Amino acid sequence: MPRSFFTLALSLILCSAAHAGHGESKIRHAIETHTWTETRDALLLSDALPTEETEALLDHDDWRMALAAHALESWRSDAEHAGEVWKAEPLETRTGAPRFALEVGPHLPILERLVLGQDTTETRVALVDAAIRSQGPWIPWIAEVAQSDPTPEVRRIAAESLRHGDIDEVRSALMVTLQDPEPGVRAASVRAIGRLAPDTTLHAALLNATTDVDDEVAGYAARSLGWHQSATAYDAIAQLLLRSSETTRVHALRALDRINSPRTAIDPRVKDRCTDSSQQVKNIVQMLTEC
Repeated sequence: MPRSFFTLALSLILCSAAHAGHGESKIRHAIETHTWTETRDALLLSDALPTEETEALLDHDDWRMALAAHALESWRSDAEHAGEVWKAEPLETRTGAPRFALEVGPHLPILERLVLGQDTTETRVALVDAAIRSQGPWIPWIAEVAQSDPTPEVRRIAAESLRHGDIDEVRSALMVTLQDPEPGVRAASVRAIGRLAPDTTLHAALLNATTDVDDEVAGYAARSLGWHQSATAYDAIAQLLLRSSETTRVHALRALDRINSPRTAIDPRVKDRCTDSSQQVKNIVQMLTEC
């Protein structure tokens, strides 16, 4: 065959290879520059990222890249629903917190807007709530949000929502969120663990959380251990009766009673609280012991 034929064929192959990576690089650039919506719309209107190439990104190592690919497929399958999610505005509830009145539907457009959109913190918190009420496997995505979202308020509600998952799918994420620099995220994590079935790894993490410098975290760790009726946690929880926070001492007393009521009734550390500065604490102690 003429040399020009091979030159043309090679040129077409190289062009195709370059074209195949072009869509992926556009997605990455859009994520990094916060220009996802414009890029998404352009990709949907053009052939820069055909369906088969989108499918190749569904299991991408970067979870945001994978989410973007899943979102593109969602738009292609039901653009009407996806469009409604992006246009929706949250309504103010009686408590003043925003909440989306979205019809229960596919989870991907909600997660796409949460992770790749540019909404306010309040709206993004409401989007986490909407994702929880959606249809589809949202737990793995929200677990990623809980670990890496730049906004503490979003990480907090995402971490707490992990209580809806199975132990095996949320354990590793909770071990990360328990180390979050924001006390509110750590407190949400120990609350979530309390709602899950007892687990050896998370139990050890809860015990460690009773020594957290933040009283709220330590108090909620005690409450969760009480829910799990953890006998091995009794002494660690009793130490919290010395904390300055009234709420923490209340959580500790109630947890001790759940774990071992007879022991609590005669425990001198509990009886010492008969003269506590908090009337609520004194009332609880009087119900548990003979002050």
